Amino acid sequence: MTSTSAEEELTEFLNRPLFCVAIRGFIKCGHCASQIPANRMDEVAHCPRCGKDTPTDVAYWSDAIAGLWMAHVLTGRATTFELDDYTIHSGYPVCASCRSKVPAESVEQAVATAALACPRCGAQLPCRQANDVARGVVPGAVLLVGEADVGTTGDEPVRSAHPVVFSCMQCGATLSVDGSKRMVPCRYCQADNYLPDELWLALHPQPVAHDFYIVARPSDMQRWRVALVGRDRWENARVRMVASMPRLPDGLPDLLARWHDPGLRLAIARRSDTPPDVLTKLVKKDPHAPEALAAVGNPALNDTNTILRFFKAKNLQEGSRCPQDFELEAWRILAANPATPIELFYRVVMTPVPDLEPPPGSCLLRKAPNRSDHNHLRAVVAARPDACLLPLDCLKVMVRAGGHDVHMAFATNRSTTPEVLSLLRRFNSVELQLAIAKHPNADAKTIRRLSLRKDPRVAEAARQHHRYSKPTFWDHFGR
Repeated sequence: MTSTSAEEELTEFLNRPLFCVAIRGFIKCGHCASQIPANRMDEVAHCPRCGKDTPTDVAYWSDAIAGLWMAHVLTGRATTFELDDYTIHSGYPVCASCRSKVPAESVEQAVATAALACPRCGAQLPCRQANDVARGVVPGAVLLVGEADVGTTGDEPVRSAHPVVFSCMQCGATLSVDGSKRMVPCRYCQADNYLPDELWLALHPQPVAHDFYIVARPSDMQRWRVALVGRDRWENARVRMVASMPRLPDGLPDLLARWHDPGLRLAIARRSDTPPDVLTKLVKKDPHAPEALAAVGNPALNDTNTILRFFKAKNLQEGSRCPQDFELEAWRILAANPATPIELFYRVVMTPVPDLEPPPGSCLLRKAPNRSDHNHLRAVVAARPDACLLPLDCLKVMVRAGGHDVHMAFATNRSTTPEVLSLLRRFNSVELQLAIAKHPNADAKTIRRLSLRKDPRVAEAARQHHRYSKPTFWDHFGR
C-alpha cells in the first residue's frame, strides 16, 4: 500500500462519523457455571437455568472485551477477533429478518431518534440509547442496536401460553405447570415437585447467542489513541498528518510528547502551536535527542531557563569547547527562537577574518570552517530584534566577515544601530544601499553620502529620508 493511500485511510478513520462494533459471546453464571448468552449489555445477567443473577458491570465487560474494539476492530488489524467466549468484529447492523446490512445513514439518524428500521423490509431493529455500561466499555458509545428482548435473554421468565399437565411424584395427582416456578407444590399432598431439565427447557428454551451492536462516536483524542496503536503502515502518515494539521486536538501534543515514536515527538516539537510546557518536557526528557533541539528552537518556547538548561546539558556554557556532534545547523535553529539569550551567540559569530585573530575560547571555526555555513548562521543572528545587544566589536566582525545575506539581514532589521549601518554603506550593492537609505536608524552622514550615489533609486530614497540634509564639500570625497 502506498503512502498516499495510507494517509487517505488514516484521514478517513479520523473523520469517520460513527463506528459500529458487533459483539457475540457468553457470560458464565457465577452460581451454576452455565453459559448465559450475552445478548444484552446490562449490569446483571439472569441465568435461565438456576434463575439467579450474575453482575455484569463496566469492570466485567472491560475485562471481557479488553479494549479489542479499539486495537483490533477500528484499526483494521483483524476483521474478527476471538477472546475466550467473545467474538468481536466491525460492521454496521444486520437486519434479523432479511439479513441485509443497514446503511450508515440510517444508523446516524437512529442516534438522534433511538429508532432504527430496515430500509429493505421495514422491520424494526431493537434500539436504545447507550447506557452507562456501554459508555464505560466503549468510549463515545451512543447507541445499542440488535439487543435481544428481555424475555429472550432469560432476564424475565417466559410463561407458557398453555398449562402443561404433569403428575405429582409422590401421590400421582395432576399438576398444572405454567413455567412460572420450577418448584411446583402439590395441592393434595403438599409435596414439592422439582421440574426436570427436559420439561423446564421446553418451557424456557435456551437463548442462542447472536450479535448485538455498539454504535460509538469517539472524540478526537479517542480516535488518535486508536490511530497511534493502529496499523503499521500508518506510521509515516501519522507523522505527516501531525506536522500538517492546522490544529491538533486538546491534549494530543502532550500525549505525542510521551509517545515512543521519535518522528511524532519531532513533529510536535516543530509545531508553532505546541504548548510551552510540552516543549519543556521534550527538552528535559532527553536534551541530546533531535526533538529537544527542535523544541529549543521553537519560538513557542519562551522559557529562557529551559534554553539555558539545554545549553548546559550540551556543554555549551561560556568558556567551554563545543561538542563535536553539535553542528552549526543547531545554532541556526537556536537563533531562530527569540527567547534564546543573544549573548550565547557571541563566540559563534566571531569567526576569524584575515586581519583579526579569533578570541580566546572560540572553537566554531576549528570545527566547521565552511564560511557559507557561518554566513547563514550570522544572517539568522543579524535578523534577531536583539542583535543590537551584541558588543560592537562582534557586530563589526559579522559585517566584515559576512556575506550579502548577513548585510541584508542587518539592513532590514529595524533595531540595527547607526554604527552598523554606516559600515554596511561601504559595500557596493544597490539592493543593500537602497535598504539602508530607507532604514529609520541611519544617521545623517550615511544618508547624505547615499544621496550622492550614481544609482537614481538609492539617491532618491536617501533624499526622502527624514534625516537627509544637503551634502557638504567633504561628503563628495567620503566613501
